[in-house]
Formats: sequence, structure tokens, C-alpha cells
Amino acid sequence: MKFFKIEENKLVVEPEVLSVEVFSRLWKRDKSLKKEGALNDFTYIFYMASFDSPIFFLPEDKRKDEIFKYYIKDNTYKPDKLVLEGIETLKAITTSPAMLLLQDSYILVDKLRGYFTSVDFKEMDDNGKPVYSAKDAIASLANVGKVLESLNKLKETIHKEISETSRMKGGGSIGDWEDPE
Repeated sequence: MKFFKIEENKLVVEPEVLSVEVFSRLWKRDKSLKKEGALNDFTYIFYMASFDSPIFFLPEDKRKDEIFKYYIKDNTYKPDKLVLEGIETLKAITTSPAMLLLQDSYILVDKLRGYFTSVDFKEMDDNGKPVYSAKDAIASLANVGKVLESLNKLKETIHKEISETSRMKGGGSIGDWEDPE
């Protein structure tokens, strides 16, 4: 079940979201006419927890920074206990083991990036020998394409998984990531 989607660069909240108790409480506590508070809450939840979020691949601390930089412009907004409960709820009801594996893979890729940016060919060990060799660095770079290919295959598998689980019985709809032909 999809609760959120992005249309024309804006988060759209599907009515089904209110069938989940924590999301219903978030909606009801916002007494404003335009529901700006609830929409900020849902925006924060979506970008922190949804596989469909364009910043899903970032580590959690970097996702928070991106959310406030690009998606929530209210400088006074702070996620509270109920919003954090909403994040955990969305993760629990929409995250598969494959998605968790992909998220962990992104964390590993981020660490690899750190390794690549820290390589200093002039750095020497206690015996005066180079800590990093150009040959090893080149071999590592040669494998980067394989890593990216594996990540893309895992993402495709997850998109197929999402399409299959969201497909209506009787073949009623095509999922977001399916080829209609």
C-alpha cells in the first residue's frame, strides 16, 4: 500500500494514510485549515522512511539535513515523539528484507566513498613504505562498476517486489515501476 507519492515536486498524501492509527493522530492533532503541521510531519516521515524517497540512499543523519535544506522550509519545525513513531510505523509496514539490505548497502557505499577520499599516496607507515598503493587503488576502482551494477539490480528487484505486492487482484493496475508493455 502506498501512502505517499511525489507529483510535480510536491508530496501527495494518499487518503489511505489515515487508516493507520499514528498517521490519523498526526492529522487530527493539526487543527489548522490547510493542515501545514500535519503535512510537515508527513513530509519528514516520508523522506526519512520511504523507499520511494529520492534521498533514501543517504545515511539517516544526512537525510535529516537534506529534509530541512530542501523539503521543509519551516525553521521552527521539530519532529516530536509522535512523528518518530510515524517513521517507525512506516518502516514496519512498508519495508521488506530486500529494502533493508539495500539501505545497508548504501551505508557501505558511503564508507567506501570515505575510504576513496582518504587515500593519500604520499602517506607512509612506520617502516617508510606507502600505506596505499596505486595498484590497489586501481583494482578497487575497477570493482566500483560491479558494486553499482549490483545495487541497481537490487533496486530493480525491490521495484518489482513493490509492483507485485501493490497489483490489484484480477490484474487491475500496473505498478509505478512496471513497463506497461
